[in-house]
Amino acid sequence: MIAFALCCVAVPALAAEIPSGAEGFKSKVAPFLNTHCVGCHGPTKSRGQMTLHTLEGDLAAGKQQERWELVLKMLKAGEMPPEEQTQPDQADRKAVIAWIETELRDSHKKATDLPKISTARRLTNFEYQNTMRDLLGFELNLIENLPEDPFKPYRFNNTAELMLIGPEQMDRYTENARRVMASAIVDPEKPKVHRTVQTWIAKGAPEPGLQNNELGIYGNRRNTISTGMSLKSWPATGEFRILVKASAILPPGYNEMPLRLIMGSDLFEAGSTARVKPVGTMQLRNTPDNPIVFEFRGRIENYPTRPARELKGVLKPPIMAITPQNLFDDGRLGDHVRGVDPLRALQVPRAVIDFIEFEAPLVDVWPPEHHTRILFESPLRKTDLNAYVREVLQRFTSRAFRRPATADELDRLMKIYKIYAAEFDTFEKAMRETLAMVLISPQFLFHTPAEKGKAKQQYELASRLSYFLWGSMPDAELMELASRGRLDDAAVVKTQVERLLADGRARAFIDNFTTQWLSLGKMKAVKINAELFPRFLYLINGGEQKGTEMPYRPTIRDFLQ
Repeated sequence: MIAFALCCVAVPALAAEIPSGAEGFKSKVAPFLNTHCVGCHGPTKSRGQMTLHTLEGDLAAGKQQERWELVLKMLKAGEMPPEEQTQPDQADRKAVIAWIETELRDSHKKATDLPKISTARRLTNFEYQNTMRDLLGFELNLIENLPEDPFKPYRFNNTAELMLIGPEQMDRYTENARRVMASAIVDPEKPKVHRTVQTWIAKGAPEPGLQNNELGIYGNRRNTISTGMSLKSWPATGEFRILVKASAILPPGYNEMPLRLIMGSDLFEAGSTARVKPVGTMQLRNTPDNPIVFEFRGRIENYPTRPARELKGVLKPPIMAITPQNLFDDGRLGDHVRGVDPLRALQVPRAVIDFIEFEAPLVDVWPPEHHTRILFESPLRKTDLNAYVREVLQRFTSRAFRRPATADELDRLMKIYKIYAAEFDTFEKAMRETLAMVLISPQFLFHTPAEKGKAKQQYELASRLSYFLWGSMPDAELMELASRGRLDDAAVVKTQVERLLADGRARAFIDNFTTQWLSLGKMKAVKINAELFPRFLYLINGGEQKGTEMPYRPTIRDFLQ
């Protein structure tokens, strides 16, 4: 503030004429203000919406400082009292100026001497999700298992005030930590590969309509491509691959159609928590004369399965299905043509699907890269297992904490490992549990300010840069620069900012920042007039139906694109 910038100016000797604190205010400063200022800035007049008759002399308590700073500015500039008013004696003016400067300086000093309020805050859910992805090398949907972050319209939530941790969150963080480590560290032996293939061939309908392998905007009848493919078996973890051989029948005037795959349990029964999620969308521009095989990949853990259950004495097996959806939309509602225009599906683009193939887990390289990034190859594993474990912990923990792990931290983790090693029958199980403890530690879950010391502050700056521009942990280049103390160089920081902004991860930051800045999340709470806008936010598998809630609500990213 202005007064703080001026407080370094030497205080005139006349300051001694006014005692400090409340005594000087009562005896000298208040009479000065009453004589020269309160007439225009008092109970009857308040020029510039400023009143001075209620000012108190206890600036050291931090009260009314803004008004005192403005008074100081006006007195020093000679703008108060105005030229047309009787001017105070210059010595009195200087003495009041000196008193205000002294009191403001004392107030500022006392404020800086107060105990520091902790600025440590936990990762937001957005930052937590991204950090786990970049730490492990693959992405699991973890936010779904966390309580929603606190939300205040038109305010950013990445503050120590809002980003706290309670008992429920710790339970969820523990669940997530064990879940991700179960996927990150695999067993030594190659797993069984699950493969399901289903084909469809064209069969004429008894009446004009879609063939068995054709998918229109209103779906198709049962036992055709519209019902998709039920998986015979699937693994609990691992990467999957789906191959779809597809093409499109494009009537005159159309040159493409969107075809989406969804996967999961597609039975929406009362009380069921089973859901489906999109796998991906393909734009079909090729005709049946030139079918194309499209490939999609993902993690099986991210797709919901309805578990086995007993119903009326019969054990129902788990359900996992892959279903295609024709997303062509020409603006016409489905509910006013269904059953009225049976040929409509033949008049607009429809998909032709020859086969769908599912395979998981992919075992081209075993163990996968995300496993060997943690449990790396080293002769120590055979010659000195404890030394190997300590090195694994040092590498993983340093990345997770966004700074080098200390000897004390590694000692504690080694004790945890030895407890789990005695409990579990395999090395992999013990390491999963040990590293899960790293992922629930405050050093991982919180942004912790660096302690004093240039080296530690370099790592804090690296984290500040990456979480600001990526919403995620620093990468290897930032960590390397921090280890060499290069982030003190303005030119190096400028280069890094440009590099981070050019990375695709910066897009997620822009979406998250804009969503909070403009409070775009409130758009989902806006009530829509169903009569004027019957199609808004409504979509079902085969076309659209008024009054049917869509299973996939659009995200803010959809609004921004």
